[in-house]
Amino acid sequence: FTPATFVANLARTAGMFFFNGDLDPRDNLPGRAALDALLAIFFSVGIVISIVRFRKPFYAFLLIWLAVMSLPSALTEFAPNFRRDFRRAIGALPATILLCAVGVEWVCLKIRHLDFKNQKARYAAYLLVALALVTSAFWSARAYFVEWANNPGLYYSFDAGLLQLAKLLAARPRDEAIYFSPSYRDHYTVIWAFDGRPVSSFDGRNLLLLADSSRAATYGIITHEDTQTAGRLGNFYAGSELPTVLLDAAGNSYATILTFPANTRNPIQPSRSLAVKVGDFATLAGFEVEPNHFARGDTVRVRLYWNVAQGAAEARGDTVRVRLYWNGAQGAAEDYTAFVHLVGPHNPATNSSVWAQADKQPGDGTYPTTRWRRGETIIEDYVFKLPPEAAAGEYKIETGMYLLETGARVPLTENDARLTDDTVILKQFVLP
Repeated sequence: FTPATFVANLARTAGMFFFNGDLDPRDNLPGRAALDALLAIFFSVGIVISIVRFRKPFYAFLLIWLAVMSLPSALTEFAPNFRRDFRRAIGALPATILLCAVGVEWVCLKIRHLDFKNQKARYAAYLLVALALVTSAFWSARAYFVEWANNPGLYYSFDAGLLQLAKLLAARPRDEAIYFSPSYRDHYTVIWAFDGRPVSSFDGRNLLLLADSSRAATYGIITHEDTQTAGRLGNFYAGSELPTVLLDAAGNSYATILTFPANTRNPIQPSRSLAVKVGDFATLAGFEVEPNHFARGDTVRVRLYWNVAQGAAEARGDTVRVRLYWNGAQGAAEDYTAFVHLVGPHNPATNSSVWAQADKQPGDGTYPTTRWRRGETIIEDYVFKLPPEAAAGEYKIETGMYLLETGARVPLTENDARLTDDTVILKQFVLP
């Protein structure tokens, strides 16, 4: 933030009264200036009069009030207002109205003291002022009660769809598990609508969450944002109730509600199945490794996807996609971070054996391990590239979990035996 930035912000803040106003439909007809053309004239006259009469406390107070209450807007990064709305400058509103009134008063006094040849001309001048105020009121009423009221964006700005979706989900039978995607669990509208009823939320664009198959589950998916989850869920369930589709004000799809009865979830069949116990809260049930690009072409790539352990040759620069399947046993005591590392010969760049990695909390933090529930299956992808500069030698792809604050790894056991370094080796291969 420099003096030049501050000067530019001051100019933009001043411009919100005359040219470019609030862009947020919650506060304004997007882009409409705070004052229409007629009020802007009276406002400008009021400012000039107040400057001329600055020695009088009332006029000095108005100008100081306007300046001080506009500063919170001018001092923000997004001048003329915080997050492009009038809320940071709301304190300047009374001063703005009073300055408009000063302008109107000055014009009326001028009309009163001017030497008109006949009284009708004076009345005509007063009538013009009154007509200007009525016209300004008409413009404002039309802008807000017609243009603004018919703006389809209000559906999103005031969370109308989110509230409707949350109320429908909250009304579902109490024995059903309720899920939201994307992650709106902590949104005030959702909290109010659910009124204490438990709800889980995740971001289906980063993670797929399958409910405990022994109980019915209802998913509220905001398809306006998450276009993937509804279709992906259909691949894991044998049937569902008739979907409920919510439309926005423009008639476009906003959300879909899917309900899956108990015991309708299909068996999970990853390419490679595992039974690795993760601490006391989950099991790593399986994985798939999908190399996207291989030197030997598409045929080899497809075969490798289904036969990961067959030892076909990888190439530097390939993109590797690892899909992990976690079965929840209960919520963990901590929010753990999952990792997928490419480990090989010594890497001078990292001064370790790690050549590539993908570390993140489940769902990029939208479904942390403390929220996992018994019977759930969490499916997530981890993507990294085989570095072009990778040295020749033996490599392995390994996974596990650790606590970010300390780096301590979560104990992993298989057949009651602790795994070395608390890691699962997903794949081994050689780069020539």
